[in-house]
Amino acid sequence: MTEQNRSKKSRPSPAGVPNQTPCYNVASRKRRRFLLRWIRVLTTPAGRLKIHRELRRRIRNCRFWVNDPNKYGLESLCELMLAILDDLDFRTWQTRHNLAILAERAGLMTSGKFISRASRGCDRLYWLDLIITDKAKFNPYDAKCACKQIEVTESFFAALGMPLKLVYRERARLLNEDPNEVIHAWDSRLMALRLQNMQRMAAAGLALMKARREAARQRKKDYYALPC
Repeated sequence: MTEQNRSKKSRPSPAGVPNQTPCYNVASRKRRRFLLRWIRVLTTPAGRLKIHRELRRRIRNCRFWVNDPNKYGLESLCELMLAILDDLDFRTWQTRHNLAILAERAGLMTSGKFISRASRGCDRLYWLDLIITDKAKFNPYDAKCACKQIEVTESFFAALGMPLKLVYRERARLLNEDPNEVIHAWDSRLMALRLQNMQRMAAAGLALMKARREAARQRKKDYYALPC
């Protein structure tokens, strides 16, 4: 192998390029028929192309976006949106897992240091009013935004080309209500589910922080236990 080929092989990938194949669209995962049908449609090359075009249109009208988006950034946003859709709870429109797991499924992270790509993509989706999430505060034990709560908006489904009438109908079916009833996010029937999600995410973040603290203490003990 020549030096030129070695340099090409070791060259890092551009920012936003998936480092691995997305693994959210797996056939063995159990889904409702509604979600399975849309995942099959949107994960095709034609479906991804439509998402890219819609993202470009929204970015041109976004006041927070200064430069033109490159293809790598659009691919990153598209894969992250599809991973969020596959992980979505259609009752509360919130994700079941944290951003680190979504980044792995979207192919945006092969190790912990690449979580910033998914975090930047999450911020950009917030700029486009596609999701609702809090800006992750710096935590020395959890700097990967692993506890960030993600909730999608109506614009998220519109950007994917999903009719809102069908999305609201699916929410009503999951809540065992009239399918023709429009249940909004602030409905009292969803408050208990939202509180459960908040408690679950907080508990997961606390467990992760405790595990990292314990690992740090163990490394310190091992270091001082070494013979001089």
